[in-house]
Amino acid sequence: MIKKIDWKAVFISMIASCCLTWLIVLAANFVHDWNSWVPATTLNTFNEAVRDGFLRQPWNTISSVPIFFVGVYLLCLPIKHGSEKTLNIVYNPVMRFLIAFSFMVSGVGSVALHMSLTFVGQVADVSGMYLLSVFLIEYAIICHKNKSVSYFIVIYVVASIILIIFLILLPDLRLYLFALLIAIGLFIEYRQNARYGSLSPKYLFASASWLVFGFMFWTIDTTKLFFNPYSSLQGHALWHLCAAVACALLYTYYTSEKSLQSAPK
Repeated sequence: MIKKIDWKAVFISMIASCCLTWLIVLAANFVHDWNSWVPATTLNTFNEAVRDGFLRQPWNTISSVPIFFVGVYLLCLPIKHGSEKTLNIVYNPVMRFLIAFSFMVSGVGSVALHMSLTFVGQVADVSGMYLLSVFLIEYAIICHKNKSVSYFIVIYVVASIILIIFLILLPDLRLYLFALLIAIGLFIEYRQNARYGSLSPKYLFASASWLVFGFMFWTIDTTKLFFNPYSSLQGHALWHLCAAVACALLYTYYTSEKSLQSAPK
């Protein structure tokens, strides 16, 4: 659990994050500029100035790595022994992998977008956010039902593919759809927890608060009125950092069950 830091997982996550940063630098040897690629529809929506060369928005790019770090950290945490039929993240390695994978894709996708400002990078970026929102909604609905992991995965994959196709066809709706899906997921999770009463809601509220806080910085960033375009302090970069904290708190919420002292039967 996040509440008790696993330093071995921290070390592995740091190594993985350093490797991701190294790959960003390595890209310079293969891509000198991105002008021949289809540009992202978000090209002019970020406050940070667009540089020439392979790293077009350095601060928005580097600030995406902590989201990837959280995903790797979760992937490295030990799995508790419990019933093979449970969908509980604490006991089921597949559920743990899916949420960790969504964080990792979000981080890498955000790196790809801000490094290149291409449409491919944009799809990769938003795909990670959609993977997370689908998991959030589906887990809230299905976790307490007697369903198999295969059942969960099929719905997860189909819903994610539909959203990604929607993203490609209507890219301008990406932010609004993501915000709507996250809000729906958090609301359903809150109602489900109110019904079953097994988790600590303070972590869910904390995660939602950090997301709202981050969205505030994202919105301010789009106005291009407050932050210096060439400064290391960027509103969208602050959104990335807030999102990383929100992801860690969301997982802490999922693992805050009062009954974790004994494995489910």
